[in-house]
Amino acid sequence: MEVLSLTTAEERAEEELIQKTARRYTHHLPWLSSAAIESYISLLQTLRLHAVAIERYLSALALPKPISSARHTVLRTLFFEDGHRLSQNELSQELGVSRTNVTNLIDGLERDGLVLRHTNPTDRRANFVELTPAGLEFCSSFIPAVAEFMAIMFSDLREGELSDLKETLARVRQGMYKRYFGEDSPREGVSTNLD
Repeated sequence: MEVLSLTTAEERAEEELIQKTARRYTHHLPWLSSAAIESYISLLQTLRLHAVAIERYLSALALPKPISSARHTVLRTLFFEDGHRLSQNELSQELGVSRTNVTNLIDGLERDGLVLRHTNPTDRRANFVELTPAGLEFCSSFIPAVAEFMAIMFSDLREGELSDLKETLARVRQGMYKRYFGEDSPREGVSTNLD
């Protein structure tokens, strides 16, 4: 496997800080795996860096500041749906979150003029949620930009590396589900439809 050569002093300093932090953990808790601690801290640092990078990327394109991941997921789900519309119940199931969470997300998106709720004419207890023209316009520029960012984010990795990364992250998730949710327990509070 190819070893990453860090090119800037900042990159080297960041890696040294991650290693130093891991050594502190293992010094005080010698039963810990230094590699596990370094991997965990690297993952957290990557997530922090991602949040800043996507905001800078979208700002450079003169697109609005990123919306929350949950709001983006609602909009993206509606955008990709035929007719840009789903029942509120279908949306809840698609996102893997409670109806209360979906209701709160829709309330905010409705206030922003990006979605509209319609009562189902055949079942007044059910609502449809659909993108407004403003929501469709927003999604038509925002979603392709986010997709391009995803592609750029992983452009330095070869296909095999991407496959390995995907498999590794799946195994990490699998372990967390097994340990903290149980094999057959519902994964409440965990959206399965993320960006």
